[in-house]
Amino acid sequence: MKTIFLTTALLASTSVGLQMTNKEKNEILEELNKWKQSEAGKAALVHNLLPPSQRQEGLSINEKLDLEVTRFAHTKKVVEKLNKEHKGSAVFSTNNMFALMSDEEYSKWVKGAFGRDQKKRLLRGENIQLELTSEQRQAGGVDWTSNKCMPPIKNQGQCGSCWTFASVGAAEMAHCLVTGKLLDLAEQQLVDCASDAGQGCQGGWPTKALEYITRNGVCTSRDYPYTASDGQCNNSCQKTKLSIGQPVDIQGESALQSALNKQPVSVVVEAGNDVWRNYQSGIVEQCPGAQSDHAVIAVGYGSDGGDFFKIRNSWGTQWGEQGYMRLRRGVGGKGMCNIAEGPSYPTMSGKPNPDGPTDQPSSDPTDEPSNGPTDEPNDDPSDEPTDFPSDEPSDDPIDTRSAQDTEDLKAQLADWKQSHAGKLAAANGFLPTNTESGNLEDGQVNDELERFAATKKIVDDLNKQHPGAVFTTDNQFALMTEVEFAAYVKGAFKHDAPKRQLRSDNIQLQLTSEQQEAGDVDWSSNKCMSPVRNQGQCGSCWAFAAVGAVEAAHCLVTGQLQDFSEQQLVSCASSAGYGCQGGWPNKALDFIAQTGLCTESSLPYTSGNSGQNGQCTNCSKTKVSVGKSVDAQGESALQSAITKQPVTVT
Repeated sequence: MKTIFLTTALLASTSVGLQMTNKEKNEILEELNKWKQSEAGKAALVHNLLPPSQRQEGLSINEKLDLEVTRFAHTKKVVEKLNKEHKGSAVFSTNNMFALMSDEEYSKWVKGAFGRDQKKRLLRGENIQLELTSEQRQAGGVDWTSNKCMPPIKNQGQCGSCWTFASVGAAEMAHCLVTGKLLDLAEQQLVDCASDAGQGCQGGWPTKALEYITRNGVCTSRDYPYTASDGQCNNSCQKTKLSIGQPVDIQGESALQSALNKQPVSVVVEAGNDVWRNYQSGIVEQCPGAQSDHAVIAVGYGSDGGDFFKIRNSWGTQWGEQGYMRLRRGVGGKGMCNIAEGPSYPTMSGKPNPDGPTDQPSSDPTDEPSNGPTDEPNDDPSDEPTDFPSDEPSDDPIDTRSAQDTEDLKAQLADWKQSHAGKLAAANGFLPTNTESGNLEDGQVNDELERFAATKKIVDDLNKQHPGAVFTTDNQFALMTEVEFAAYVKGAFKHDAPKRQLRSDNIQLQLTSEQQEAGDVDWSSNKCMSPVRNQGQCGSCWAFAAVGAVEAAHCLVTGQLQDFSEQQLVSCASSAGYGCQGGWPNKALDFIAQTGLCTESSLPYTSGNSGQNGQCTNCSKTKVSVGKSVDAQGESALQSAITKQPVTVT
């Protein structure tokens, strides 16, 4: 049996190479492709947690794939070891956004949150309570995650800003417990402005951040959105003065549990290790015992399945137990993973609301602005437009919408802009041209809101019309008008292609009875299926369809999945299309069979950002194992073809 040896030069985190048979490598490759399509894989892509480009310079497409396979295989071995060590008390998995990071890269990413040592504070004696008392060990559980003052889980991305999420989250919850108002406050303000509490994406200290919040107030995240990067401090947004006082520093598991009876508490932990990296569920029984390098929020304790403290992380909902983790309680000392080493929490300026917080911010008059979003959009009827927005901004609909509906819509639009879909829209040039600069006048804001409102209305209508399908605004086209979207899509078929004369046996319209009863075929789980790509603002769908079909067919023949260049067709295949102005997949397939294809690494795709065809460039071409294209027509002919290979369709 042939054995493949993947070298340690491709994986900085291991001291020995990984030996795999062809069968084992293919199994890993199949798992890797599924991971890439999962929420964890997509989060890794969005937050730049894939192997850095400098490690891949000079590597061929197969060598890059070997790098990914080696890293994924290493993560799998680590996960297997952790599951054996924890014996069912906790579960570890590769289903996280760090699966392709080396140990060195992951540790550097986590430890960026604690770039410099903070001067230790002297604690009052009553704030140091190390060992749990017998009463505390027998106490019932506390879980703040089911409280109305618990905001949604967030993701800090590639920025070492955990200290801002831990402090802002603790402040939001404390303020809500006093006032009944759950606000969505700006971590980015602390990243950019709180220089006395930290160094932005290079780390900081939750206690000093709480002092900054108490002293200065905080803007809403809608007015100061999170960018996961260091930026210039913006003092123009309106800051809310919170109902909190100076922070209290404590130490020990007993002190932490007592504080959790009153409110959530920010804590520092050691997270730059395999346990945190690969955690999925259950109660963590052991940590390596290193110094603290991450800040989170303790949100409760309990005894279901064993005694534990529950923490809230800032790594998104795809990590852990929907963004949460449980650590063994009652171990003494600094606590499991240092959770009891340095807790801190803001004092509450006033008595907690006796009726508990409401689901929505109060609309009653108040001395402080209430900019917090509601938990759910308002479904009451409004005067929203019923059609796609026009190319010109509307003059009146926004004025007829209720003030609360407008605020809800603004919040949803702001969330969309910070989502993966919104970032793709910005990257691919799909935002209204007058809003791309970010400096919006009132009329331009209205234009965005009306476009988003119209898309929401269309989505609602489509979901009613299609009970078996789901439609959403969570896409990169949510701020495009009907005309703009149609022009973008139809650019791919601007010119009519001459019709080919089809052989009669290639025209099979109706499904046969055997086909209607046949089992499923799904090529997306096959090792020959390349990752999903994005054509950007170029009308090059014809090139992506043709190249994707060829990659799959070539792989089915040779067993080698290669990453070929769509840009070659956009820039060079004048016999098959007009670059970003459209083309024909069948003629592109003929071009490929005749000339061969360059690899993506030798001729990378650039038209997605520029919208331009680019100059035709010479590069070394691979003669792919495909012949001339076959044209077919009808559902029966399509299903027959799909049983053999993926098929381009228009």
